[in-house]
Amino acid sequence: MSKVFRGKYMAELKKFFDKQGMELTQELISSLYDKHWVVYANTPFGNFSSVIKYLARYTHKIAITNHRIIAYDDHSVTFRYTDYRHAHQRKSMTLSLWEFVRRFTLHLLPKRFTRIRHFGLLSSKSKSKLIEIPTDSRKLSWKNI
Repeated sequence: MSKVFRGKYMAELKKFFDKQGMELTQELISSLYDKHWVVYANTPFGNFSSVIKYLARYTHKIAITNHRIIAYDDHSVTFRYTDYRHAHQRKSMTLSLWEFVRRFTLHLLPKRFTRIRHFGLLSSKSKSKLIEIPTDSRKLSWKNI
């Protein structure tokens, strides 16, 4: 499964670079093919219905539920959240009304898009390691990463 995923991913990556007018170097391609790719896939649990229910919890979830909002007024909103970095402590946060709205709107997606949990390159752990690719760059290699 890893080899099939890697092949399909690399084919799409090449198409993307071609579309952007950028060139993938042979060095980069070789290094990506040399790495062992791990594809995490659990066997489906239960039956078809339980899989759909599981996915629905993540694809149709709203940014914040009403029961987490503690208080609000014309200037601020206070809500509960779980701090996973500090032993899953339950905490509360107060934000200005405009900051709350700004953060909430970050969770809104364009029509026909569905939010699903991110894994791999888009996981929270990986996001801190990602770098910005210069827009004027037409050739990408490991040397400028």
